[in-house]
Amino acid sequence: MIYEKRISVVITTYNGQKYIEEMLDSIRLQTVIPDEVLIYDDASCDETVRKIEGFISENKLDNWILFQNKENLGWRKNFYNAICAATGDYIFLADQDDRWDLNKIEYYIDALSREKNIQLLCSNFHVVSNNNAKVWPGKFPQIDDGTITRVKPTKNNLCLVRPGCTFCITKELKHFYNELADGSETYDLFLWDLALLNDGLAILNKKLLYYNRHEESVTNHKRLGLDERRKLLENDYLCIVRKISNSISKSSNNQNRIALARGCVDYCRARCRLLDKKTNILVSSLGLLKYIQYYPKISTYVYDIIVRIKGK
Repeated sequence: MIYEKRISVVITTYNGQKYIEEMLDSIRLQTVIPDEVLIYDDASCDETVRKIEGFISENKLDNWILFQNKENLGWRKNFYNAICAATGDYIFLADQDDRWDLNKIEYYIDALSREKNIQLLCSNFHVVSNNNAKVWPGKFPQIDDGTITRVKPTKNNLCLVRPGCTFCITKELKHFYNELADGSETYDLFLWDLALLNDGLAILNKKLLYYNRHEESVTNHKRLGLDERRKLLENDYLCIVRKISNSISKSSNNQNRIALARGCVDYCRARCRLLDKKTNILVSSLGLLKYIQYYPKISTYVYDIIVRIKGK
């Protein structure tokens, strides 16, 4: 099947020799072949690079390109560089340890052609988990009927509820991301909130990924302690929403969107105050009640207070 739009696939790797070949094969065998596959390896010290090189050579994949970092940059910067390098009209993001349904690209492209003004489309997924690894939490149900759910720009949708490995972004969203991000942030949260606040976020209700959760996963969702939780909010989430809010305030006349973005910044600051050992717990928790609607779940607000009380 031939599409007018150019399709890119971006994969980042680091010490993924155990899973990488299965992942690469699921991309090679897609019913819609991507125009380019960019693989960014973050200075792996196992057999990952050798296996990728062998796979590309054996299958004569001339449009697959492997980039090797001379030193380890970390997963945030590595993904940022890979996204920046993609040239497609549609850019699919992939992790090294998952496996795609062989119709994944076809389903996405068909959905994007039917539904207008989508900047980020993600999908549902099957969970493959071992060693009791935590699975991705989800607000929207994991249904499998092929419908499309538009994620509305509301206060409690700003929290990421699908992993970046399910994302397909447009060239337009990539340009916005390139202008605002610097690679120090969590790429999927940044893209999620950016698309959401541009009213361009949607979920394809089809399970098109086998999402591999194991103890080595970078995003193995462990419970963070007080200092870790506050630093993550300050250095990542607050940083992201501040950049997006400043951009929207300068470029948009939509007062509701501007207010939502600014409110999210204030919400993040209020959470950081609660998680700061120097502040009064009662005062900061009561102050945060003003922004309770920004929490994806009330239980998360309660957990913030519990973490602060425990102080560790």
